[in-house]
Amino acid sequence: MSSTKRGTKRNTFDTYLTPPWIVRRLLEVYTPPGLHWFDPCAGEGAIIRTVQQGVPNVRWTANEIRSTCHPKLLSVLPEAQVVTGDFLQFESKHFYPLLLPELRFDVILTNPPFLYAQEFIELSCQWAKTVAMLLRLNFLGSLKRNAWLKEHTPDIYVIPDRPSFDGDSADSVVYAWFVWDVDKPQTKGQYEILSCTPLEERKRDREYTDWLQRPLVPGQIWEE
Repeated sequence: MSSTKRGTKRNTFDTYLTPPWIVRRLLEVYTPPGLHWFDPCAGEGAIIRTVQQGVPNVRWTANEIRSTCHPKLLSVLPEAQVVTGDFLQFESKHFYPLLLPELRFDVILTNPPFLYAQEFIELSCQWAKTVAMLLRLNFLGSLKRNAWLKEHTPDIYVIPDRPSFDGDSADSVVYAWFVWDVDKPQTKGQYEILSCTPLEERKRDREYTDWLQRPLVPGQIWEE
């Protein structure tokens, strides 16, 4: 999601690449438990690749609505299960073959589409033990979501650096990771401010996300 240039036309499917440093900052202080993770809007695999570097034993299942993303997603996950479709339209028959014998994913971690963030959260809570969503911090300020959030209060990990999702300018609002332990709903959550990210690290990640958006050349991989 992104709020940059809010008066202009949004990307198709409300898709914006997640800078890897945002994922690293979360994993430095919190690693969701369990080893079967799912990204319901995986894009080209930027989040998944970053988690693989920090939590190498994770087994991934990934969904992406845009089939054009699959070549690069499969280059990140050559042996993983990759699904094509609209996560919000999936029913149990889509998921059970991916879940057996676990019945639920251990973790759903993603950057959801802004327009459907609440729907993604609620559906994810049905299918995973831990749900981690990258959201605007002002997601908390909503009359529509107030009752639900009071009954399902997340832990919040604030990202102090404003990211760039469009490859141009920094976003206009502050973001955070919202984390729910689905089996232990709470009415009060913890609040933590993550470390700042050096400019050089952010620049390096920008080069990687720029590469993700270019056509895949057969046999080509991203060189660290």
